[in-house]
Amino acid sequence: MDIEKKEIEETGNIRYDLEEEKANEVRPSLEKYNFLVREISQGISFETLMENLENNYFIIPRNQRNFIWTQDQVKELAISLVKGFPIPPLYGYRNKDNQLVILDGQQRLMSLYLYYKSKFFKNITKQVISLKDILKEDKNEKLRCNFENELEKQYGLKDVVYEIEEKDGKKVSITYKNLSDKDKRAINRPITVVEIMVQTSDDNKEEIYYKIFGNLNQGGTTLKNQELRNGIYQCELYDMLHEINNKNEKWRKIYGPIHKHSRDVELLLRFVATEFCFDLVKDSINLFNTSNERFDLEEKNKIINGKVITIERFNSSYPTLLNNFSKLALSFDNEMVENFKRNIEIFLDRIDLQPEQKVDSLLLESLYLASVHIDGDYKINNELVNKIREANEYHDCVISSSSSKSNVEKRLNYVYQELKKWARGYYGV
Repeated sequence: MDIEKKEIEETGNIRYDLEEEKANEVRPSLEKYNFLVREISQGISFETLMENLENNYFIIPRNQRNFIWTQDQVKELAISLVKGFPIPPLYGYRNKDNQLVILDGQQRLMSLYLYYKSKFFKNITKQVISLKDILKEDKNEKLRCNFENELEKQYGLKDVVYEIEEKDGKKVSITYKNLSDKDKRAINRPITVVEIMVQTSDDNKEEIYYKIFGNLNQGGTTLKNQELRNGIYQCELYDMLHEINNKNEKWRKIYGPIHKHSRDVELLLRFVATEFCFDLVKDSINLFNTSNERFDLEEKNKIINGKVITIERFNSSYPTLLNNFSKLALSFDNEMVENFKRNIEIFLDRIDLQPEQKVDSLLLESLYLASVHIDGDYKINNELVNKIREANEYHDCVISSSSSKSNVEKRLNYVYQELKKWARGYYGV
């Protein structure tokens, strides 16, 4: 089968093999785990809920879409609050810092806050309102006490008069800051917050939350694998990947527009997961090579921060590999994350492709891993990309079973050897 005849999707400048993706689409099976999921529902008064929001009690995970509700939608929710209509619960789970990570309910939570402050965003139609960088872990105390100020600084807020229309056509203000104390007490009713707790003797909470998160979001557009990972694996590594994805101009030029289903973040994740799980030993790239001193020779385990952590064997499924790696990333320290970041930035600086150049995701991943092990001031340009892509040795590794262990290692080794020759000037560089 010719690679050009495979089912390919082009996203920006990146080409994806959809056959590989469909074969490897994964949702974690929970059959082998011994666990119990409990839901703890509590009613939190409106004012307390808002105070908790201001004090960094809640986290918006990276998977969540941006704030998209209009001022009219905020008003309708405010009317529901004032009239005593039911407000759907907020769903979340507790992180290591005892913050509630919101799985479902971001739009409602932020809308209630805007009503609480009698505000709305100035230019929501002209800019992206992303709360992920404000409501995230490890924010300093100063920011925790100035949530409203941070919203004002980043997006701009305007004073709003929220009104309801009576039967006689008369408009009555329900603007919260203008209500009497009596009226505020009347609407300060409980709003349900559901905390999902997983009780298990196994080290598998992230997989279980991953599954629960997918089930919660089945009512709308089905979340892709990386969207689910973004919501569950909140850690320094993921913050770093999202920062590069959102702010690194070279990456955006290489990849193209930000992907609505987080494919771009997933490709960055594949870079570092491949770097972590494949080793260069005696000028050959191997998966989980036991000759490397970073591994326990008997158990084939990685040692992270002095602790031996098991890596499940690669089973020809990249999604499973990325899930396992994401779980391990929760244990990464700042030094490890900074090392990954440095390698990504060095790689991006070496890319010198023409704007119209399309690059296969597998080839870009292979070039990244090769560049980690090949020093120099070389550039990765159109000539090199096309030369590798058209070579039979590379072609044979990706026309079928491109995620099988043998083909993955063949692909990575071929690209490594070609980039090494290129960097040494074999092609007149």
